[in-house]
Amino acid sequence: MNWAVWLVLGAAVAVLLGSAFVAGQSPRFWWGMGLLVWEQLKPGLLAALARDFTPEHAAKVAAATRRGEDFPGRVGHGHRGER
Repeated sequence: MNWAVWLVLGAAVAVLLGSAFVAGQSPRFWWGMGLLVWEQLKPGLLAALARDFTPEHAAKVAAATRRGEDFPGRVGHGHRGER
């Protein structure tokens, strides 16, 4: 390739890297990235929370609490050797 093509490509890469650096310094950029992540996580989180607050689940927890029993969680224990 011609040296002029390399010069143009190098200038384009420099502009892109400079733009990325400037964007990374901006609070608006990070706020926007946070909103994008939230939009991806929100449906799953809300569905998981909705399952825990159904009237049926609340009744099971209340009954176990009245009897003084531990109510088994939906996820379980994460440590080896427990229970």
